[in-house]
Amino acid sequence: MRISKQQKKSFLEYFTFLKSLSSLKIPVDNEYSDTGSERQKELSKSVEEINETEPRKNCYELKRNLKRGKLDEIGLYVPETIIRRYGFEEGDLISADHI
Repeated sequence: MRISKQQKKSFLEYFTFLKSLSSLKIPVDNEYSDTGSERQKELSKSVEEINETEPRKNCYELKRNLKRGKLDEIGLYVPETIIRRYGFEEGDLISADHI
């Protein structure tokens, strides 16, 4: 497949636009930052601290099998349809209550 000169020009304009877009400064807390990465690092650290100190109430680790999952800590079977519907993966923490 050959690319025409017009298509090539359009691609170059598009990539130039993307490059200029990625260099824009992002406002963070009424200040401008080049990438916002400092704020992202602070938020990540805060989330980690919360996760470490927050007790796991009704949260159980999912163990996956070929066609199902199981929450071993409470012996609960999780059907494959539920796993796929919610996008659960091995090791996800799932909150569950007995009904």
